[in-house]
Amino acid sequence: MASINKALNAELKRLVIKYGFGKELSVVWMPAGDNTAEMFGERKELSGEVIGTKLVIYEHALNRALNTLTHEFFEYILHKNLVRPYVNLIEGLEHAYQKSMYENKEAFIEILCEMEQQEREETQKNDKQKD
Repeated sequence: MASINKALNAELKRLVIKYGFGKELSVVWMPAGDNTAEMFGERKELSGEVIGTKLVIYEHALNRALNTLTHEFFEYILHKNLVRPYVNLIEGLEHAYQKSMYENKEAFIEILCEMEQQEREETQKNDKQKD
């Protein structure tokens, strides 16, 4: 058990040095962990997953655990450096769009309220003239 932990930590260190990414990562070997997750509406059994900056490995056998570590390492690096910037951009655009739509809606409502107020005042004025 300790030898698998040692091998996984050594492999993570090797990947970090080789690719120059992921210095913040750590690896946790949990062969008895809860390795199921819902993906695309189905419950799936996982070999590993990224949780924050932890690469959690569920595989029991060393070779499979090392392969899973490599997979999760690249998953983290690609998500952090390729996917996350686009997600941030989209979220920023969504926020700007929502703010703009809110401001436009409020301005339109104010115009409608002013029109209604003018109509009420005109009606009251006409009613007073009839009296």
